Amino acid sequence: MPPESIGHLEHVDFAGARTELYAHSGALPTVQPAQIEDDLRRRDFTVNAMVLMLAPARERGLLIDPHDGQTDLADGVLRVLHPHSFEDDPTRIFRGARLAARYGLRFADETADLIPEALPALDEVSGERVRTELRLILREPSAVAALRLLDDFGTLQAIEPSLAVTPHLEDDLGAVHAHPPADLEAVMWCAWLCRLDPDAHKDLAVRLAFNAPLASAVRAAANLMHAPAQAESGVASTAYKALHGLPQATLEMAARVGGPALRRNASAYLLQWRYVRPATTGDTLRQRGVPPGPHYKRILETLRDAWLDGALDTDADEAALLERLLAELA
Repeated sequence: MPPESIGHLEHVDFAGARTELYAHSGALPTVQPAQIEDDLRRRDFTVNAMVLMLAPARERGLLIDPHDGQTDLADGVLRVLHPHSFEDDPTRIFRGARLAARYGLRFADETADLIPEALPALDEVSGERVRTELRLILREPSAVAALRLLDDFGTLQAIEPSLAVTPHLEDDLGAVHAHPPADLEAVMWCAWLCRLDPDAHKDLAVRLAFNAPLASAVRAAANLMHAPAQAESGVASTAYKALHGLPQATLEMAARVGGPALRRNASAYLLQWRYVRPATTGDTLRQRGVPPGPHYKRILETLRDAWLDGALDTDADEAALLERLLAELA
């Protein structure tokens, strides 16, 4: 990027040069101010250990590249700066996979060879940090390629044995990215993990430090995908009951992932079914002298189901059905 284009960027981060010390593998670093050469020495890979001088004017445009990152970039290679890089910070493995997938790079052989020895250090990395790195991957259009790299390296299994790349992952994540929902992150987690064994989700939620809403959405997604029969029903009221009450992220996933019937019904629920209400209310029943009780819910649900299933076309149709229901109570 030429220096004069800086003014056209929408977002620029400013940070002072620093150096980092790691108390042990997987620990967060202790940060201290440093010279630019020290700052570049702590970077993840040679290709992001370069800087372009903007000032002073006589050095404007000068490239500082002490680790020959420009050559690696031209060769499409990701190379760590020292042999203990992944052991110091195992999250570099995730960032490497994300960069490799995004830019079509490959790990240098000697860099890839360092990964297996660093995997045990992932046990020392908090669930929040692991989840953050995976979240950044999931938001990328190239997420599948990055996750496959991590799977090939054994990284996913090192996080949690049940974590894996599923056979339908490309279709599932691609369907979400093609029509991204408002809460892309939660829906992507659901789309990735929905095909894993539902029994594994408790351990996954703990290891990745999911908050309660995300854990609930992912677990519901797995349960739905492993037992979709009612949700795929051709009877609208039956499918409604299977989908009603599920987390929004689960429903958004179901509208994009799975068989045609599930996608169709989940879309119908999101766009139409959940807004269907009979004209009759509890107040209506009280005004008709119906004593309170569980039959209120039964009557209102019967009326709603009739609308969903196309048995009613007008308010007059609903009124006639209500009369028959009230007659059955008499």
